[in-house]
Amino acid sequence: MKKKTDRAWMKLIFLCCVTLLVVLGCVWRSTVSADPLRGACKLRQTFHDEFNGKSLDSSKWTTRFWWGDGNIKDGSLNYYTDENVSVSRGAAHIKVEKRAAGGKPYASSLISTYGKFAQTYGYWEVRTKIVSGDGLSAFFATGAADRSWPPEIDVFEVPQQERKVFMTNHYGANKSNEGTWESPVALSRDYHTYGVLWKPNLLVFYIDSRERWRTTIGIPTKALYPSIGAATCGGWCGDVSKAKLPRVMDIDYFRVYSEDCSRSTPAPTRR
Repeated sequence: MKKKTDRAWMKLIFLCCVTLLVVLGCVWRSTVSADPLRGACKLRQTFHDEFNGKSLDSSKWTTRFWWGDGNIKDGSLNYYTDENVSVSRGAAHIKVEKRAAGGKPYASSLISTYGKFAQTYGYWEVRTKIVSGDGLSAFFATGAADRSWPPEIDVFEVPQQERKVFMTNHYGANKSNEGTWESPVALSRDYHTYGVLWKPNLLVFYIDSRERWRTTIGIPTKALYPSIGAATCGGWCGDVSKAKLPRVMDIDYFRVYSEDCSRSTPAPTRR
Protein backbone atom coordinates (compact mmCIF):
# COMPACT_ATOMS: atom_id res chain seq x y z
CA MET A 1 0.00 0.00 0.00
CA LYS A 2 2.83 2.39 0.93
CA LYS A 3 4.57 1.69 -2.39
CA LYS A 4 1.40 2.52 -4.32
CA THR A 5 0.99 5.74 -2.32
CA ASP A 6 4.62 6.72 -2.92
CA ARG A 7 4.26 6.09 -6.65
CA ALA A 8 1.10 8.19 -6.76
CA TRP A 9 2.82 11.10 -4.99
CA MET A 10 5.86 10.84 -7.27
CA LYS A 11 3.62 10.87 -10.33
CA LEU A 12 1.72 13.90 -9.01
CA ILE A 13 4.94 15.78 -8.24
CA PHE A 14 6.30 14.96 -11.70
CA LEU A 15 3.14 16.20 -13.41
CA CYS A 16 3.20 19.40 -11.35
CA CYS A 17 6.83 20.06 -12.30
CA VAL A 18 6.11 19.50 -15.99
CA THR A 19 3.10 21.81 -15.84
CA LEU A 20 5.14 24.52 -14.08
CA LEU A 21 7.91 24.30 -16.68
CA VAL A 22 5.39 24.60 -19.52
CA VAL A 23 3.72 27.62 -17.90
CA LEU A 24 7.03 29.36 -17.20
CA GLY A 25 8.17 28.63 -20.74
CA CYS A 26 5.02 30.15 -22.18
CA VAL A 27 5.38 33.25 -19.99
CA TRP A 28 9.01 33.70 -21.03
CA ARG A 29 8.22 33.22 -24.72
CA SER A 30 5.29 35.63 -24.55
CA THR A 31 7.55 38.48 -23.44
CA VAL A 32 9.20 38.58 -26.87
CA SER A 33 7.47 36.18 -29.25
CA ALA A 34 4.13 37.99 -29.38
CA ASP A 35 3.57 40.99 -31.65
CA PRO A 36 6.23 43.47 -30.43
CA LEU A 37 3.84 46.39 -30.89
CA ARG A 38 1.69 44.83 -28.17
CA GLY A 39 4.46 43.94 -25.74
CA ALA A 40 5.04 45.16 -22.21
CA CYS A 41 7.53 47.89 -23.14
CA LYS A 42 6.76 51.48 -24.05
CA LEU A 43 7.42 52.15 -27.74
CA ARG A 44 8.15 55.58 -29.15
CA GLN A 45 8.13 56.07 -32.91
CA THR A 46 11.46 57.56 -33.97
CA PHE A 47 11.15 57.34 -37.76
CA HIS A 48 8.40 56.65 -40.24
CA ASP A 49 7.37 57.15 -43.82
CA GLU A 50 3.88 56.31 -45.05
CA PHE A 51 4.77 57.33 -48.63
CA ASN A 52 1.74 59.57 -49.03
CA GLY A 53 3.51 62.15 -51.17
CA LYS A 54 4.19 62.34 -54.90
CA SER A 55 7.93 61.68 -54.76
CA LEU A 56 10.53 60.16 -52.46
CA ASP A 57 11.20 62.38 -49.44
CA SER A 58 14.85 63.36 -49.84
CA SER A 59 15.00 64.56 -46.23
CA LYS A 60 14.54 60.92 -45.19
CA TRP A 61 15.92 58.79 -48.00
CA THR A 62 18.75 58.41 -50.49
CA THR A 63 19.10 55.95 -53.37
CA ARG A 64 22.89 55.85 -53.12
CA PHE A 65 25.31 53.80 -51.07
CA TRP A 66 27.54 55.64 -48.62
CA TRP A 67 30.39 55.59 -51.15
CA GLY A 68 28.32 57.77 -53.45
CA ASP A 69 26.92 55.67 -56.29
CA GLY A 70 24.50 52.85 -57.04
CA ASN A 71 27.02 50.05 -57.58
CA ILE A 72 26.89 47.53 -54.74
CA LYS A 73 30.09 45.79 -55.95
CA ASP A 74 28.97 42.28 -54.99
CA GLY A 75 28.49 40.68 -58.39
CA SER A 76 24.91 41.83 -58.85
CA LEU A 77 23.94 42.64 -62.42
CA ASN A 78 21.96 45.77 -61.61
CA TYR A 79 22.82 49.39 -60.89
CA TYR A 80 20.65 51.31 -58.40
CA THR A 81 19.22 54.50 -59.91
CA ASP A 82 17.01 57.42 -58.87
CA GLU A 83 14.76 56.78 -61.86
CA ASN A 84 13.73 53.32 -60.70
CA VAL A 85 11.96 54.46 -57.55
CA SER A 86 8.69 56.39 -57.50
CA VAL A 87 5.94 57.27 -55.03
CA SER A 88 2.21 57.21 -55.77
CA ARG A 89 -1.09 55.94 -54.35
CA GLY A 90 0.33 55.80 -50.82
CA ALA A 91 3.30 53.57 -51.58
CA ALA A 92 6.86 53.63 -52.84
CA HIS A 93 7.55 51.57 -55.96
CA ILE A 94 10.91 50.05 -56.91
CA LYS A 95 11.14 48.83 -60.49
CA VAL A 96 13.59 46.21 -61.74
CA GLU A 97 14.07 46.35 -65.49
CA LYS A 98 16.40 45.31 -68.27
CA ARG A 99 18.00 48.68 -68.95
CA ALA A 100 21.69 49.49 -69.05
CA ALA A 101 22.78 51.74 -66.17
CA GLY A 102 26.12 52.41 -64.52
CA GLY A 103 27.84 49.82 -66.67
CA LYS A 104 25.37 47.10 -65.65
CA PRO A 105 22.75 45.46 -67.92
CA TYR A 106 19.89 45.90 -65.43
CA ALA A 107 18.51 48.83 -63.44
CA SER A 108 16.77 48.82 -60.07
CA SER A 109 16.68 50.97 -56.94
CA LEU A 110 16.86 50.97 -53.17
CA ILE A 111 15.94 53.43 -50.47
CA SER A 112 18.35 54.05 -47.58
CA THR A 113 18.46 56.47 -44.66
CA TYR A 114 22.28 56.63 -44.61
CA GLY A 115 23.36 60.05 -43.31
CA LYS A 116 19.77 60.92 -42.38
CA PHE A 117 18.65 58.44 -39.73
CA ALA A 118 20.29 55.69 -37.67
CA GLN A 119 19.41 54.04 -34.38
CA THR A 120 20.63 51.48 -31.87
CA TYR A 121 18.06 48.87 -30.75
CA GLY A 122 14.27 49.10 -30.97
CA TYR A 123 11.68 47.63 -33.31
CA TRP A 124 11.97 48.12 -37.09
CA GLU A 125 9.23 47.18 -39.55
CA VAL A 126 8.39 47.45 -43.24
CA ARG A 127 5.15 46.54 -44.98
CA THR A 128 5.85 45.55 -48.55
CA LYS A 129 4.75 43.49 -51.52
CA ILE A 130 8.00 42.00 -52.73
CA VAL A 131 9.39 41.60 -56.22
CA SER A 132 9.88 38.01 -57.41
CA GLY A 133 11.22 36.06 -60.36
CA ASP A 134 14.26 34.23 -61.66
CA GLY A 135 17.46 35.96 -60.55
CA LEU A 136 15.65 38.57 -58.44
CA SER A 137 15.74 39.24 -54.71
CA ALA A 138 13.89 41.62 -52.39
CA PHE A 139 15.61 42.75 -49.19
CA PHE A 140 15.52 44.84 -46.03
CA ALA A 141 19.00 45.11 -44.54
CA THR A 142 20.94 47.42 -42.25
CA GLY A 143 24.34 49.06 -42.44
CA ALA A 144 26.49 50.70 -39.78
CA ALA A 145 26.28 54.48 -39.57
CA ASP A 146 30.07 54.64 -39.12
CA ARG A 147 30.56 52.74 -42.44
CA SER A 148 32.13 49.71 -40.78
CA TRP A 149 31.26 46.13 -41.68
CA PRO A 150 30.10 44.07 -39.96
CA PRO A 151 27.59 44.54 -38.33
CA GLU A 152 24.74 43.88 -40.75
CA ILE A 153 21.24 42.63 -40.01
CA ASP A 154 19.38 41.19 -42.99
CA VAL A 155 15.84 41.48 -41.70
CA PHE A 156 14.69 39.63 -44.78
CA GLU A 157 15.91 38.46 -48.14
CA VAL A 158 13.50 36.63 -50.43
CA PRO A 159 15.24 35.32 -53.54
CA GLN A 160 13.49 33.82 -56.53
CA GLN A 161 11.38 31.18 -54.79
CA GLU A 162 8.88 33.76 -53.45
CA ARG A 163 8.25 31.68 -50.32
CA LYS A 164 11.54 31.11 -48.50
CA VAL A 165 12.68 34.00 -46.30
CA PHE A 166 16.29 34.30 -45.16
CA MET A 167 17.02 36.24 -41.93
CA THR A 168 20.71 36.76 -41.18
CA ASN A 169 22.90 38.43 -38.57
CA HIS A 170 26.43 39.18 -39.84
CA TYR A 171 28.64 39.81 -36.82
CA GLY A 172 32.24 39.12 -37.85
CA ALA A 173 34.56 38.41 -40.76
CA ASN A 174 33.06 35.24 -42.24
CA LYS A 175 30.84 34.97 -39.16
CA SER A 176 27.07 34.99 -39.41
CA ASN A 177 24.06 33.04 -38.28
CA GLU A 178 20.94 32.56 -40.32
CA GLY A 179 17.35 31.53 -39.91
CA THR A 180 14.84 30.64 -42.60
CA TRP A 181 11.08 30.47 -42.78
CA GLU A 182 8.91 29.00 -45.53
CA SER A 183 5.64 30.76 -46.34
CA PRO A 184 2.65 28.62 -47.34
CA VAL A 185 1.85 31.14 -50.10
CA ALA A 186 3.90 33.19 -52.54
CA LEU A 187 4.88 36.36 -50.69
CA SER A 188 4.81 38.45 -53.87
CA ARG A 189 1.04 38.10 -54.16
CA ASP A 190 0.18 40.52 -51.37
CA TYR A 191 1.55 42.89 -48.75
CA HIS A 192 3.27 41.42 -45.69
CA THR A 193 5.06 42.96 -42.70
CA TYR A 194 8.69 42.13 -41.94
CA GLY A 195 10.26 43.32 -38.70
CA VAL A 196 13.06 42.86 -36.22
CA LEU A 197 13.08 43.51 -32.48
CA TRP A 198 16.65 44.43 -31.59
CA LYS A 199 17.65 44.26 -27.93
CA PRO A 200 21.14 44.40 -26.35
CA ASN A 201 21.28 40.60 -26.14
CA LEU A 202 18.68 39.43 -28.63
CA LEU A 203 17.34 39.72 -32.19
CA VAL A 204 13.80 38.51 -32.86
CA PHE A 205 12.58 38.41 -36.46
CA TYR A 206 8.88 38.75 -37.30
CA ILE A 207 6.79 38.19 -40.41
CA ASP A 208 3.16 39.27 -40.27
CA SER A 209 3.50 39.99 -36.53
CA ARG A 210 4.57 36.44 -35.69
CA GLU A 211 8.02 35.42 -34.52
CA ARG A 212 9.86 33.37 -37.17
CA TRP A 213 13.43 33.22 -35.82
CA ARG A 214 15.65 34.57 -33.05
CA THR A 215 19.33 34.69 -32.17
CA THR A 216 21.46 35.75 -29.21
CA ILE A 217 24.80 35.46 -31.02
CA GLY A 218 26.85 38.51 -32.05
CA ILE A 219 24.19 41.14 -31.38
CA PRO A 220 25.15 44.54 -32.88
CA THR A 221 25.84 47.45 -30.55
CA LYS A 222 26.44 50.18 -33.16
CA ALA A 223 23.89 52.57 -34.63
CA LEU A 224 22.46 51.12 -37.85
CA TYR A 225 20.46 52.51 -40.76
CA PRO A 226 17.99 50.66 -43.04
CA SER A 227 18.17 49.88 -46.76
CA ILE A 228 15.19 48.41 -48.61
CA GLY A 229 15.21 47.38 -52.23
CA ALA A 230 15.19 44.86 -55.04
CA ALA A 231 18.19 43.39 -56.81
CA THR A 232 19.44 40.93 -59.38
CA CYS A 233 21.41 38.33 -57.49
CA GLY A 234 24.32 37.55 -59.79
CA GLY A 235 23.50 33.85 -60.02
CA TRP A 236 22.89 32.68 -56.45
CA CYS A 237 19.13 32.98 -56.82
CA GLY A 238 18.60 32.01 -60.44
CA ASP A 239 19.12 33.26 -63.97
CA VAL A 240 17.81 36.80 -64.31
CA SER A 241 17.77 36.48 -68.11
CA LYS A 242 14.74 34.21 -67.62
CA ALA A 243 12.83 36.77 -65.54
CA LYS A 244 9.79 38.48 -66.98
CA LEU A 245 10.68 42.13 -66.57
CA PRO A 246 9.92 44.76 -65.49
CA ARG A 247 8.90 43.75 -61.97
CA VAL A 248 7.90 46.15 -59.19
CA MET A 249 8.32 46.02 -55.41
CA ASP A 250 5.74 48.09 -53.49
CA ILE A 251 6.43 49.54 -50.03
CA ASP A 252 3.41 50.66 -48.01
CA TYR A 253 5.29 52.01 -44.99
CA PHE A 254 8.49 51.87 -42.99
CA ARG A 255 8.53 52.52 -39.22
CA VAL A 256 11.08 52.43 -36.41
CA TYR A 257 10.45 52.55 -32.67
CA SER A 258 12.67 52.90 -29.64
CA GLU A 259 11.86 50.73 -26.65
CA ASP A 260 11.61 51.62 -22.95
CA CYS A 261 10.97 48.47 -20.92
CA SER A 262 10.64 50.41 -17.65
CA ARG A 263 7.29 51.75 -18.86
CA SER A 264 4.27 50.43 -20.73
CA THR A 265 1.90 52.09 -23.17
CA PRO A 266 -1.01 51.15 -25.45
CA ALA A 267 0.25 49.55 -28.65
CA PRO A 268 0.68 51.68 -31.78
CA THR A 269 -1.76 50.76 -34.52
CA ARG A 270 -1.08 49.16 -37.89
CA ARG A 271 -3.19 49.92 -40.88
